[in-house]
Amino acid sequence: MEYISAKEAAERWGIQVRGVQELCKAGRIQGAFKFERSWMIPASAQKPEDPRRAGSKSSGAVSYGYYPGLISYFIHAPSGKSDRLPTGITDPAAILEYKAELLYFTGEIDACRDMLHGVDDGGTLLSRLSLVLPLSVCLGDVPAFNSAVEGVYALIDQAPDSVGSRAARLLHSCTALGLYMPHFVPEWIRDGQFAGLPAELIPFAIYTRSKYLLTAKREAEAKAAAETALSFLPVESGFSLIHLYLRLICSAALCAAGDMHASEAHLRETMSLAMPYDYVIPFTEFLTLHSGLIESVSQQEYPEQYRRVIQLWTRCWKNWMAVRGRLTMSSATAILSNREHHLARLLADDLTYAEAAARLGMSVGSVKNMASVIYAKLHVGGKTELKDYVL
Repeated sequence: MEYISAKEAAERWGIQVRGVQELCKAGRIQGAFKFERSWMIPASAQKPEDPRRAGSKSSGAVSYGYYPGLISYFIHAPSGKSDRLPTGITDPAAILEYKAELLYFTGEIDACRDMLHGVDDGGTLLSRLSLVLPLSVCLGDVPAFNSAVEGVYALIDQAPDSVGSRAARLLHSCTALGLYMPHFVPEWIRDGQFAGLPAELIPFAIYTRSKYLLTAKREAEAKAAAETALSFLPVESGFSLIHLYLRLICSAALCAAGDMHASEAHLRETMSLAMPYDYVIPFTEFLTLHSGLIESVSQQEYPEQYRRVIQLWTRCWKNWMAVRGRLTMSSATAILSNREHHLARLLADDLTYAEAAARLGMSVGSVKNMASVIYAKLHVGGKTELKDYVL
């Protein structure tokens, strides 16, 4: 679907731009939505009739039914107002979901789970599934994760060529990438073939593709894709959460390319946007992709948030490993090198360091050094805990 600006609509309909904006705010232009600070209007939209003649009024409610990202991804957040309900959300289920999302992003994952129990099925189904999926991973709730995945598949299969189906496929791909399972990403997302997607879905689509490119070790392309999306998202009067995730892709790509100075500069700016809101989950999710930079910068500048990021990471990391392990039957291969994984399996089988060294043709000292690296990567205290992570 093609979209035009409020100015273009005003010229077509012979009215003032302000009048078009007021019609959009009132919900009287079908399919119009506000993306950041600008109204996007379907090119095929007709000028609404005068309500004095048409005899009807719109409720002005906002629909988020086909957003594959969370509602919070698309809400422009004014500084210092992160807990204020955005204008336009009137559906009770959407209100509860929005509040649950704020709990998730601020790291209150148990409270988020409890609040979601009060959200019934409705127009926000896909958006709600996009919250249940990462939340269930953080909590290590495999049944809830599997149920949400089944819900996503049901939406994909309902109408395979529809916008809703493609939105669900985007969500499924983004979830798979979060679990280091890029083989689930279809070709159209890998290649950035987003023609026909509604404009409000494009930033999330680009984020998903950039995440794939980062996983595929195509760092320069990942950064370029994320920067393209960011160029359409001004932050002068605030930001949306998709800003944070796109910026974290950029800093992670720079880190992977070895430009630590530029990565740190990006990261500091991103934290300056996020930390006043206490948004700690995005940094928890991207911790391992920044080679210690998130820890060092947050500890220096935001010590309270640093403490919470580390606490969340310690809790969620093992749950992430458990969920991925149940899905792939190999919970450590995404984190460890092949040689590290071989050693981890030997140690998990109760071989001594000397026995493992003989098996691998290494010195005992080298085995002990590699074992220390493995324990740090898996966040375990010693080889007795490896059995939970290596099959």
